[in-house]
Amino acid sequence: MTGAWCTCPFIRLRCELAFNRGAPVLCDNPALIIEFTKLSDKPEYRVAVNNPTDQPIRTVLRQGIALPGFKFPDTPVEVPAGAYLVVAGG
Repeated sequence: MTGAWCTCPFIRLRCELAFNRGAPVLCDNPALIIEFTKLSDKPEYRVAVNNPTDQPIRTVLRQGIALPGFKFPDTPVEVPAGAYLVVAGG
């Protein structure tokens, strides 16, 4: 969390900026496409993977960064060639 004072002739505000750096979900195979979606204003998330290659991919998905309400245990997956799989959530 970083902050700065913003000033104008009539208003003095404390502006807060928060951001995360990195990917919420990671794996060790760069060919696998990981889709991470926040589903609503609540902490509801969906994790899906897409294998665009012509070979199956076997890997372990793991949480990369902490997000409010997002807990993702290490998850082994085997994604067939050309497949799209929803791994968690919606």
